[in-house]
Amino acid sequence: MAEYASRQALPPQLCRWNNGQVDRTGTLVIPAGVGTVPAVIVLHSAANPIGSAPLYRHLVDILVPRGVAVLRYDRWRADGTEVRPPSYQDLATDAAAAYDSLCRHPRIDPTQIGFWGLSQGGWLALLAASLVHSAAFTVVVSSPMCTPKTQMEHAVANVLRIRGFEEQDVADALSLRSAIDHFALTGEGKELASQRLALARSRPWFDHAYVAPDLPTAGTSRWGEDMRQQPLDAIAKVRGPVLAVYGGHDPWVPTEMSMEALRRLQRPNVTVLEIEDADHVMMVGRPPFDQVDPGLFAKDAPNSSAYFSALTEWLALHVALDEGNDRGLRMSAMNP
Repeated sequence: MAEYASRQALPPQLCRWNNGQVDRTGTLVIPAGVGTVPAVIVLHSAANPIGSAPLYRHLVDILVPRGVAVLRYDRWRADGTEVRPPSYQDLATDAAAAYDSLCRHPRIDPTQIGFWGLSQGGWLALLAASLVHSAAFTVVVSSPMCTPKTQMEHAVANVLRIRGFEEQDVADALSLRSAIDHFALTGEGKELASQRLALARSRPWFDHAYVAPDLPTAGTSRWGEDMRQQPLDAIAKVRGPVLAVYGGHDPWVPTEMSMEALRRLQRPNVTVLEIEDADHVMMVGRPPFDQVDPGLFAKDAPNSSAYFSALTEWLALHVALDEGNDRGLRMSAMNP
């Protein structure tokens, strides 16, 4: 990404805030110079909860040279030691508290702070933007515009097919997920869910179905609460501009369904863009099997030049960027 290296960054700073429950810290990278600058707060995908992950490095490499500060941090309770994981609302409130902290930073323009999130992080970015109301922008990448239940059914079917499982295996895995979802959401059908789970544990596809080995507790488990989340409810409350980017080769997200759902909203503040040759994390040229291999998630790092150009092009319409590089895409062609 050397073509973007036109402005140096100051040494990373420690940023502190309190999310209403605990004190939090993150790493803030600010462009060198004087005066105030825009800033973006990075929200995490489910597979990459650590702020220093390669998945988020491109934002520093691309945006800081263009005069935008970047705040990265580890997802709250990312170590997995908590008794009850934080909800989507908890994580969005955490990001909103980080936003409030940046508003008081002497080098940050409080009118030009926004959110960026990928996959689940896109849901969180929309929720955070709906909470603060004054966000200057929100960028959501590969974020499904359907419930997590629908998204995971789509993903599990694709993962199993890519890994060479038979259609009956796909049907059995989806049947298992459906039974667990129904029990977690309604408290009904526990015996059926338990039976299917017991039978599935020894099946070769079980580890790729993304279900826990034990049945969740109806009414108190996070599973049921998470599965009924609806991102379209959040986006309807976001006042500022939103960019929604999708990859044409994404096995994890129902891309066409998501783009069509956003277009049906007919909201003038929402821009929808598809990067045809990109996958879920805006990488190009990867074989499908690598895209669904959990062992490679920690190495995910966007490399799509079309995505990089689209991101900076769109941001330049909404915040003050350093325009030291030629533009790669015409934004008039990006709107649905």
